[in-house]
Amino acid sequence: MADQRMIDMDEPIRCTYIDLDQLIERCGMNGRQEVTVTLLMLGYSCGDIAEMINCSRQEIQAAFKRAILKIIRCNNAGWKKVCEGVLQKWSVV
Repeated sequence: MADQRMIDMDEPIRCTYIDLDQLIERCGMNGRQEVTVTLLMLGYSCGDIAEMINCSRQEIQAAFKRAILKIIRCNNAGWKKVCEGVLQKWSVV
């Protein structure tokens, strides 16, 4: 029964998206950034989003870049806490 030993690749992908969704919620995006990221995740282009909310494509691209920086900072801060906790747990007092 080789099928029972196969890895379900969907599970790691789902976990990645769940982690990303949680990061997006925690990182404190403003309204335009949140709308931009959400619509991009749904498959809309920057041009589509610009038309929908009546602004330029460049404004959408800038909002997306700022949102990504916030997500990266939030992710790095979370990993820093994890690493500090591990180091503290294993340090000799």
